[in-house]
Amino acid sequence: MARRHREHDRIKERFWRRTIRQQQASRLTVRAFCEAENLTEAAFYWWRRELAQREREKPPRKRGLGKPAPTQKRACSFVPVQVIPEPSAFPAPGPIEVIIPTGHIVRVPPGFDRPTLDGVLGILESR
Repeated sequence: MARRHREHDRIKERFWRRTIRQQQASRLTVRAFCEAENLTEAAFYWWRRELAQREREKPPRKRGLGKPAPTQKRACSFVPVQVIPEPSAFPAPGPIEVIIPTGHIVRVPPGFDRPTLDGVLGILESR
């Protein structure tokens, strides 16, 4: 009895594998395909999920001579990543020169303190 059940299951499995491939190739929605083939959507979705599960549970096959390697989905894993900033195409900015109408020149280095610069410029402009 169990042998008969397994054979019946294999026949159904082959039918649904073929049917699912046909639906994918047809480019029809599942609903439209099932209506055209007189199938229930519930059965289609159940078998699609069931066959995907069976594929995930299949033990890996040994490679024989001349046989291509079976396609398997790889398990996801995380690897450490270090983000390194891209080197700039432009050189790092050097000091900025501010020339005041009075003739004073102020050289401002990168990373300057803005309140201090505002104070210095205010003093120089008031002279």
